Amino acid sequence: MPIQLKRFVLIVALAIFTATGVSAKSLDFVFENQTFARNLEWTGLERLKGQTYIGNIAKPYFTYKFQDNITVDAGAVLNMPFGEDGRVQAVDPLISLHYNFAPGWRVNAGTLDWRHPLLNSIYQEFQEYIRPVGQGFQIQGNTKYIRQDTWIDWEQKELPNRKEKFALGNYTQLKYAGLMVDAQVLWNHAGGQINTNSGGGVINNHSYAFGTGYSFYPAKLNKSLWYFKEIGADFHYVKAKDKPQPDVAALIEDGTALRIFSKIWDTDVYFMHWHGGNDFRTSKGNLLYQVGTEFQEIGIEKTWWLSNTISLTGGYKGQFIQNTFQHVDLIEFRWWTDFPLFSDYFKKLTEEEASTSKPLQRKRPPSYNNF
Repeated sequence: MPIQLKRFVLIVALAIFTATGVSAKSLDFVFENQTFARNLEWTGLERLKGQTYIGNIAKPYFTYKFQDNITVDAGAVLNMPFGEDGRVQAVDPLISLHYNFAPGWRVNAGTLDWRHPLLNSIYQEFQEYIRPVGQGFQIQGNTKYIRQDTWIDWEQKELPNRKEKFALGNYTQLKYAGLMVDAQVLWNHAGGQINTNSGGGVINNHSYAFGTGYSFYPAKLNKSLWYFKEIGADFHYVKAKDKPQPDVAALIEDGTALRIFSKIWDTDVYFMHWHGGNDFRTSKGNLLYQVGTEFQEIGIEKTWWLSNTISLTGGYKGQFIQNTFQHVDLIEFRWWTDFPLFSDYFKKLTEEEASTSKPLQRKRPPSYNNF
């Protein structure tokens, strides 16, 4: 493991295990579900074919609260693409510790929150259907002035006949009075020290983006414009460096993205213009950026809340690329529900701990001191 990754893991581990406080324990069973259909109607493009993602992703899990700022989730993620004879294509474990160490700040250890706010050219939205689970460490922040997402996703363990794979990413946005600046990084790595039989050596793909923008909020200035939530624009410079083989020179391309956007009647509408290199290669970015040096995109998306825990989202994107018009269609239902378990027991346990000057002492597992 590279030295930088060891330092990152150590910092996260120290943050997790410095938590203290009086317990407020509880146990819940939670069921989250996402039923989706996203149609990539791409035809007549060089090196690129369309595809339809349609299926269901279910997340049944237990969530246990150790205390007000520490919880653990344990369950599974079931990926069920439609058209596969009703079979579950993949079952991945969901187990994660969440430590809220400051207002708006959280550490995740285990299963990650995979909705990273990166540009589509770096991290495409279809990743949630291709690989709906990431495992590793993550620091997230969302406050009045800062939005932060830093993570390492360990995708594949190294063996003599296969490479290790991991992704290290960061998103930092600073915002004030409608102005914002951000920096985005995604490093995808494959390699290792013992995979002597897999061939190909170390593979690295780096993506960077730096941007600025401004948003204006009419509804905040005039209550009669309650339906007009936001209008603004942002500009990003994006760079990609791809080195697929040790003895092959790295391919370096860059590009710029200008976007104008608004939110009216809770509907997101935008126009984006991309100008970039001939072969903008990123490991997890949208493939459209690899086939078009210049294209325009329009989009509209709206979410309706059918209840407090059920939402319906519809969306449409159109791209003018290589003298053709392409489009992407989206419909998605999301819902969740939770069931408190053993409420009386945990209420009594919390009251017992609150009546003492310190939390009740528990026996440590035999392996605790054997590190």
